[in-house]
Amino acid sequence: MTDAYTRAECRHAVENLPPRQREILVKIAECKSRKVIAAELGISINTVRAHATNLFQRLRIQSDNQAVRIACASGLVPVR
Repeated sequence: MTDAYTRAECRHAVENLPPRQREILVKIAECKSRKVIAAELGISINTVRAHATNLFQRLRIQSDNQAVRIACASGLVPVR
């Protein structure tokens, strides 16, 4: 998505995510493992995996690296 879309399009895609998927995206962008995300949110690792799968499908991405790029391009997380 980041290769083919502008920052505005990334921002729009992120804004249209459900709150929990947006929260998972932030945690992935912070380079946290699925296990750590599950512990922080008080949900099972399988639930985190399901949210991540749905998030990746919605954003048409295939990796955590792409998720980080979208989160940064959209302004959801600061660029370091």
